[in-house]
Amino acid sequence: SSGINAEWPLRPGGVIAMADSLQAAYVAVVLPVLTCEWDLSAFSQAVITSSIFAGTGVGAILLGYASDMLGRRLVALLSSIIMLSSMILTSLAPDPFTFAIFGTLSGVSCGGSLSVAYTYWAEVSSESYRYYGILAITMLWNLGMLVCNLIAYLCLNRVGWRLYAVMISIPALIPIFMLPFLPESPKFLNMKKEKSTDCDSALIPLL
Repeated sequence: SSGINAEWPLRPGGVIAMADSLQAAYVAVVLPVLTCEWDLSAFSQAVITSSIFAGTGVGAILLGYASDMLGRRLVALLSSIIMLSSMILTSLAPDPFTFAIFGTLSGVSCGGSLSVAYTYWAEVSSESYRYYGILAITMLWNLGMLVCNLIAYLCLNRVGWRLYAVMISIPALIPIFMLPFLPESPKFLNMKKEKSTDCDSALIPLL
């Protein structure tokens, strides 16, 4: 029973990692298509490629800080919502500038979601599960890279890059539905000096 309960927070964490890597690989996959469609210069290609990584750095800092203020679970949920929304908006981008803006927003969500996923899992898991959970999250991130390229190989030329963006955003829906039913990090609750009953209620499913 305790093992099953302890594994529950890993599930959205793993999906967040996979959704994060799907978005990180997306720009590299579609850039040749965008270059042909929009006749991109080398500078424009560099800006688009850099936008998601610039956003990732900003997101890791801002959303990491926000998770200390608002809670791991809430920020992970907000990151997943931003991740889903930004990819859908990216699919609607009419020009390279708009694409780069939404790509930056996508990067912000990626940087925040992945860092919070690791932190949340480490804080809610028991010591016996912690190592395996972090390893699983890392492996799922790498698996997401492979899945992104596989989907592109099978579908990109048939459906186009816009629908492809929507397709790879779907995994971000899963943590949005799962996170509201998971406990907040007991360490966060203790850090914010919440009532001891709130801390106990977050710990009960893990015992």
